[in-house]
Amino acid sequence: EETAALPGMVWVIIIATGLACMGGKGVLGFRVSGLSWVIPLVFATFTIIRNPGQIRFPLWIWMPWVLLLVIYLSVSKYPSLQRTVQLICPIVVGVAVSTSNVSASQVAGFFRVMKWFAIAVIIIAAFKTGLLLTGKIPSVTGLAAEVMTALLLCCLFAAQYAEGKHLSLYWWALMAALPIYAMTRTAIACAGLTLPFTFAPLRLDKRITFLILGLIIGSALFYSPRVQKKMFYSDKGKISDAMEGKMADSGRFAMWKAFESKIKRRPWLGRGTGAGEIFTGKIIGIAHSYPHNDWLLTLYDMGILGTGMFAFSIIIASFHAWRMARSAKGETRSLFFAGAFSFVIMAMMMMTDNTMVYASFFGNLQFTFLGLGYAAMGEGTDRGNRREKRGDGIEERGIMREKIDFSSSLFHLGRNS
Repeated sequence: EETAALPGMVWVIIIATGLACMGGKGVLGFRVSGLSWVIPLVFATFTIIRNPGQIRFPLWIWMPWVLLLVIYLSVSKYPSLQRTVQLICPIVVGVAVSTSNVSASQVAGFFRVMKWFAIAVIIIAAFKTGLLLTGKIPSVTGLAAEVMTALLLCCLFAAQYAEGKHLSLYWWALMAALPIYAMTRTAIACAGLTLPFTFAPLRLDKRITFLILGLIIGSALFYSPRVQKKMFYSDKGKISDAMEGKMADSGRFAMWKAFESKIKRRPWLGRGTGAGEIFTGKIIGIAHSYPHNDWLLTLYDMGILGTGMFAFSIIIASFHAWRMARSAKGETRSLFFAGAFSFVIMAMMMMTDNTMVYASFFGNLQFTFLGLGYAAMGEGTDRGNRREKRGDGIEERGIMREKIDFSSSLFHLGRNS
C-alpha cells in the first residue's frame, strides 16, 4: 500500500503543539499557548460538523463528564468559561481526528513524524534554555510544555518498543531525558515508569530489568548536586526526608493543606468551576492561578461528584483503548496502548501540576493518538464492509447468471421437444 499523507486535522495538532512548546507573546493580545488550543478547537469543530456520520471515537465515554461541565458552567458564579472549554477541547479534537479515513501506512507515517517531532522538541528545549549558546544547563528551565509533550512521546515509543520496534528504545530514552534536563521531579518519575509499566505486551524479565535500572538511575539522580539543590533548602537531604515531605516545595504543601481544609466543608458538590483559581489567587496574592494539583482543584470546584465522574471517565477510556489495542493490528496497536497508558501518566501528573488544562501541549496530542487509532480501526471495518458488499454483489450477479442460463436451457429444451 502506498504511503499516504496524514489527515489535515492531525497536522493541525502537530503544528499547534510545536508552537505551544515554542511559546511566545502571540498576536492581538493572545499568547501562543492560548492560540495553540483555540485554533485546533475551531478546526476540530468544523471537521465534526462536516463529517458527523464518520465519528468513530467512543464519545459515550466522555458525554457524562462533558454534560456535568456544562451544568457547572451554567450555575457557577465564578469565571469558568475558559477552563470549561479547555477541558472539553481535547475530547473535541479526538472526535474530529476519528472522522478521518486512516490506513495502516498513514499510522506508520504518523510514527515517523513523531520521531521528527521529538527532535524538534529537544531543539526547542535546548534553544529556550540557552544550551545551544552557552553549553550550560540552567538551574531553572521553564520547560513545562516540552516535558508534558515528552511524556506522551515516552508512552508512544515505549509501546512501539514493546511491540518489537527495538530502535524505539533510543527514542524513548531521548524523551525520558528531557524531564531530567528540565529537573521536573514528578515528570522524571512518570517518564521512568512508561517503559516498565507500558500496557503493551513487554516480557516480564524486561519489565523487571528496566524497573531496576530506573531505580538505580533515579537514586543516582536524587543524590546529584543539581537535584539536591532543588529538592532541599539546605541543598542536602535523604530519600527518607523527601518521603516525609521535608523538602523544598515553593509553598505548595501549605497551599494544598488550605485546599483540603476548604474541601472538607463542601465535599460533595464543590463551589463551582473557577472557584479554585480564585482561591489560589488569594493565597499567592494575584487575581487567579492554579494550585499545581488538579485533583485538589477539581475537588474544590466540583466536589466528589465531579472528581469521581472525571476519574471514572479516564478509567473507562483507558480500558476501552486497551481493549481496542488487543484487537488492532500493526502500529495501530501501539497507538492504542500509548493512549491507554497516557491516562495513567495524566493521573500521576495531576498530583503536582495543572495537566487538565494543558490542552495545548498534552491533551490535544493525547486524544489525537486515540482519535487516529479509532479512525484506523473504523477504516479497516469500512473497507471490510465494502469488500463484503462487493463480494455479495458478485455472488448475486453469479446467481442471476445461473438463473438466466437455466432459463435459457429450459427454453431451448422446450423448442427442441
